[in-house]
Formats: sequence, C-alpha cells, structure tokens
Amino acid sequence: ELSVDGHIWTLQFRSSPEFEASTVSRLPLIIRFGGMALDLMLFFVLFINTNRLRTIRELTVRLELSDENFNRLEEHLSGAVFRVKPEFPWQVQYIGHGIEALTGIPQERFLMKELSLDRVIHPDDQARFTAAVTEAQTRPAAFDITLRIKREDDRILWGNLRGRIIYDDA
Repeated sequence: ELSVDGHIWTLQFRSSPEFEASTVSRLPLIIRFGGMALDLMLFFVLFINTNRLRTIRELTVRLELSDENFNRLEEHLSGAVFRVKPEFPWQVQYIGHGIEALTGIPQERFLMKELSLDRVIHPDDQARFTAAVTEAQTRPAAFDITLRIKREDDRILWGNLRGRIIYDDA
C-alpha cells in the first residue's frame, strides 16, 4: 500500500511467464546442496581427525608408560642395555647408563659416537661375537654368548651378552 495525495493505492507486482522462464536457474539449488555436501564432508574430516587425535593421545600415554617401565627395568639391571647397528664395529644407537658401571666408560662417549661396542669387547672374542650376531641375523633367534669385556682401567671382566636381531630395510 502506498499513500499519495491522501489516497491509498495498492500496488501489486507480478512477473510474466516469459520473464520467469528467462530467469530460471538451478544455481541456487546447486549452491544449497553443494554447501550441504561440503559441510558434511568437513564434519566427517573433523570427526575422523578428532578420533585419530584421541588414538594418538592414547598411544602416547601407552608409550610413555612403556618407556617408564623400560627405564625402571634398566635401572635395576646389573649390566647395560644397548642397541647397535648389526655390523662391525657395532656403532651404538642407544646404550643405557649401566655401561659405565660395567666398563668404566661414560654412556655419553658411546652416544656421541666417540666409541662403538667393539671398544669394550676383547679382541680375542670379536670373531665369536660377530659369528653369533651373523647367525642371529640369518634366523630369527636370540643369541647368548659369554665373552670378555675390556674396562677403561684395563681390567678384564667376563660377561654374558644376550641379544636379538630386530631390524628392517632402513
């Protein structure tokens, strides 16, 4: 309704069928359903991401507990836990703090690659140790070998070395 010079006029607008036919577009429907599909896809991505984050957090907690248990176990061993490359000179990748009590050599010297495990195995026992490791590489079995350990102060100790070869292509 429109008031002009005191008169109330009622205006009605209507489009013609020709105009309607010329302006019909599916674009609003495409935008509506495309937006809904995009929203659903984004929801599923966020949902999956949330579940994966939850799984990662749970695995992190398990790994931390496992690491704590390993550290407690290692603290109570009367020896040293180590991980080396499976070939001479047995380059150390990890070695526990028990190596210092056993050899008199600080753990850091091994970890900083100053020394490798061959430094503490008596030269006369190197070949037997190499043979035990080589055999354990060919068949998935643990090895158990008694050998002499050279201490930093030149004393010789007899020790029992037990291990298992675990490796991949890398």
